[in-house]
Amino acid sequence: MEKHHGKIIERVVRRANMSLSELSKLMGVNRRSMYNWFVLPKVKPEIIFRLGKALEHDFSQEFPEFFERDDFKDSRRYSGDPSYEIVPDKSTDDGFWKDKYISLLEKMNSMMVAKKNVSV
Repeated sequence: MEKHHGKIIERVVRRANMSLSELSKLMGVNRRSMYNWFVLPKVKPEIIFRLGKALEHDFSQEFPEFFERDDFKDSRRYSGDPSYEIVPDKSTDDGFWKDKYISLLEKMNSMMVAKKNVSV
């Protein structure tokens, strides 16, 4: 049976002493992205790495095919530091465009609600 990356990540995130809001803010993504990752059967190693650094969790135990134990030895937490970030080619990243689309929809929705409240 093949590993479901999203379920493994969700289990680790839920056991951590950090809210999804705090974690998503630390990673610079919206909470919806976090939920999207939880349902994906395959998650990019770059995302798993950033999550591991943000949570201070060694994902080399769950994903030895991606990481070695030394990858998570640096005790600094991910905080947007470019030395931690592996920048993917965003034009080929479906998750990037999906997150961008959802973010724009959320902004449009809040603007429409604000406009409706003003014109009433």
